[in-house]
Amino acid sequence: LGAWLFSRHIKSQMYGMEPEDIALSLRVQNSVFEAVYEGIIAVDKQGRILSANQRGLKILGIARNLSYLQGRMINEYVTPADFFLGVKMDDFSKMSQRKHEVITCNGETLVATRVNILEENKHSGWVVSFRPRNDLSTLTSQLTQVQQQTDNLRVLSHEYANKLSTISGLIQIGAYEEALKTIRQETETHQQLIDFISSTFNSKVIAGLLLGKYSRAKELGLELHFDPYCRLSHSPTRLTDDELAAIIGNLLDNAYEATLKNAHSNRCISILISDANAAELVVEVADNGTGIPKEIRDSLFIKGSTSKTQPGHGIGLYLVHQLVNHVGGTILIDNAEPAGTIFSLFIPNESLENGNL
Repeated sequence: LGAWLFSRHIKSQMYGMEPEDIALSLRVQNSVFEAVYEGIIAVDKQGRILSANQRGLKILGIARNLSYLQGRMINEYVTPADFFLGVKMDDFSKMSQRKHEVITCNGETLVATRVNILEENKHSGWVVSFRPRNDLSTLTSQLTQVQQQTDNLRVLSHEYANKLSTISGLIQIGAYEEALKTIRQETETHQQLIDFISSTFNSKVIAGLLLGKYSRAKELGLELHFDPYCRLSHSPTRLTDDELAAIIGNLLDNAYEATLKNAHSNRCISILISDANAAELVVEVADNGTGIPKEIRDSLFIKGSTSKTQPGHGIGLYLVHQLVNHVGGTILIDNAEPAGTIFSLFIPNESLENGNL
């Protein structure tokens, strides 16, 4: 009887699997680990390395094999290792899984996800998956450019269809001089905008974004006003042009929606982008919406936080906060006059190597 009970206990510890099943499961696990593109490292609750794939070791520049690393402390090979360690066990209530966090380890900027390892419903460690941020930036850049070009073409098609209808009507009623005047006026106005943006913003990505957002504002019946002190002489040192475009684009999208919700709005959105101060880049967007109560401002940057009912919202400001916070920047929220909200971003413009991050 004792042998039978012992056998039952051992089998329960092995989840009812036979030895050959365990061997197969281990081979499958190892194959899955090595097949995924992301780096993966698992640690126990003390921070000892349990497992890792070759991709993870390569990304972090760890020149040791897994058999050597198993059982050793993660902070011996990853600096800083805070994301891999979670929080102290006496603070268990605050432990949380994280998704798509921007972190820096061993000098590499990564996008990482942390998942809790549970053993009998108790925390026993973490599995962390990660990939270089540049990989995601490239994919995001390509998608952003396609979306931006599609949006720009749609807006321009709609805008010029209206203009052509006006010109066609003037010609049909014989108002030829008025038709020529309309054509010249439209050409001059559009060229002035292109000249201003291309001479003010020394980044094709940002210039293209702003042209598209200006046209989008017109389509919505809004006016995008560029502050006369706008100036972008150089690409930011801590952000890529695509990351800066994502920040500006999300702020403007939110400003448009907020302004449209205010029935008494003057329908004007203002933007300032300036690196006149060499030490920092300033981005300021002021809408003419209904404002944001102080008590909910801190929750704006939580992933999924939104006043919109459609699925898929609540991501924009979260991403803005992630990008700005990672490079040591600051976001301020103030009331605009006569109504609305001002988002002010201050992004350090010296290199990370010379900064205090």
